[in-house]
Amino acid sequence: MRYDATAGDLVANGREGFRIWHRLFELVYARRGAEWLAVVEPVVDKLEEMYQVKKPSIYQSSLVDTSKQLTILDQERERLEMAVKQLETEKQATFDRLMKDPLTGLYNELYLLGMLEARIETRKQHPANEPFLLVYVAVDRLFRINRKYSYEIGDETIRLFADLLTTVHGNDARVFKASGAAIALLFEQPVAKERFERLLATIRESTNFVEPITASLAVVSSEDVNLEQDVKDIAQQMIVLAENRIQVAYQKGGNRIVDKDTPAETHSRGKILLIDILSNHRQMIFNAKYKQVGMIAMPYFFLFEMLGPLLELQGYAAIILGLVFGLLSAEIVLMLLIVNVFVGMVLSLFALLVEEHDIPYLPKRDTFSLIWTAILESLGWRQLIGVYRAISFFSALKENQEWGSMTRVGFQAKQTQPAQKPPGTR
Repeated sequence: MRYDATAGDLVANGREGFRIWHRLFELVYARRGAEWLAVVEPVVDKLEEMYQVKKPSIYQSSLVDTSKQLTILDQERERLEMAVKQLETEKQATFDRLMKDPLTGLYNELYLLGMLEARIETRKQHPANEPFLLVYVAVDRLFRINRKYSYEIGDETIRLFADLLTTVHGNDARVFKASGAAIALLFEQPVAKERFERLLATIRESTNFVEPITASLAVVSSEDVNLEQDVKDIAQQMIVLAENRIQVAYQKGGNRIVDKDTPAETHSRGKILLIDILSNHRQMIFNAKYKQVGMIAMPYFFLFEMLGPLLELQGYAAIILGLVFGLLSAEIVLMLLIVNVFVGMVLSLFALLVEEHDIPYLPKRDTFSLIWTAILESLGWRQLIGVYRAISFFSALKENQEWGSMTRVGFQAKQTQPAQKPPGTR
């Protein structure tokens, strides 16, 4: 092999034009790849400088290949980045659909539940910190706006209501859409009651709505619950407590603040709720448009559940008056009472039989206890409940109706002394 100064190349003896120098590096590239070419490139550059040996052409072609590969990799990287951005966008859109209320654009009660769990966990870790507040603010008598105007106007009222609360308290509280006509506010620290009174006054004086509205406000502090329970249970309890206090405010006439210090009577909540439902949806009673619900379920609740206690007490009164004035004999009165008690027992026992036949989940001991309860409830207890139901009927017809407080106490017995921890636990 010799160096050809004219061609500036190494050529093989006897093989003019055969470029073994170039072939050598092509073999290196084919066998070992571009990495080996990169390793020996400084030596090749030195030879080119010292002996004016032409640099093997494989370096040019490999650079082209490498450039093409880099171009392809760049295109693939851009494609992957666009795919990642699209996935992030779809992920955020899915998250918003799950966690945001479509009407108001606020995070919903599910997201609020997660926020409460985080605050409760922080409160447990730092008990010396100030308590936080969960506040529910709800439009009073929204069903009247729905009935008077339309459900679209009612939805617009809720949206404007949420905008108003966000404007007033958006800087010092997190705002969420709660259930029904309520908006939830989460404060990191206690707030003076005067601020809530000013908020209710702002709502009353607002001209943004189709007509002047009022609102009820429920305040639940982290001090109102037992922080020794599970975090999820505490968060759920705070939400239920806020909803119950809103109901107390509704039944007191609305336009008021309810907290743990608000006095409330405790009677006849179920009857008041039944009459409220039948009153708000009275167009469904005996309405064939609603099929079984309108023709069977609603008439049943109207006739037997709402009017039943009144008719039952009227019957008892008629029997007593008939006995007092001699219109009925003692034998007839006794027979009527026996039939009444017997029919009540039979109905209760049949209801228990149907339930146990469909879902037999009670042990025999509890089943026998329920049988005795079904027999004994007709001997005075059901009559007493009928009196309370009749009283609540007239209470529900008044403007200021009271549900009373409904504090959840759970099933755990109170401990007289702290429980001993197992050895080795922290």
